[in-house]
Amino acid sequence: MVEPADNRTLTSAAYSASKFAVLGLSDAVRAELAPSGVGVSTLFPGLTRSRMSESMSSGPIAVDEERAATIRANMMDPVWLGRAVVRAVEANDPYIITHPEYEQDTKARFAQILSAFGEPAQPGYRTGRSATASI
Repeated sequence: MVEPADNRTLTSAAYSASKFAVLGLSDAVRAELAPSGVGVSTLFPGLTRSRMSESMSSGPIAVDEERAATIRANMMDPVWLGRAVVRAVEANDPYIITHPEYEQDTKARFAQILSAFGEPAQPGYRTGRSATASI
């Protein structure tokens, strides 16, 4: 981890890596367990009131008290997040997104990813279903 000038620990890379890992694992386990009737849903929560968010003015994610108060005022109540999770799990939804304010950023990210598709890197490569996909 890197220590910035204000002595807070930067954990963005590790945090992001863990979130990507959870998504990949959840997608793989969902596919593997689907034939057995077992569902797996991945939660993508936004800011939600919790014990962790209540400690924003101290510890590794510390921000000044005024900023912490502003952030807390815009957090979702965990009861509503929980209700959304129950509905999605009962419906066997693969993804649970509780905070719609992230939709535009997500669309922009997917647009960047999709724009990377083009001609194959290998001349004469035969496109089609991946050789590693199950039949």
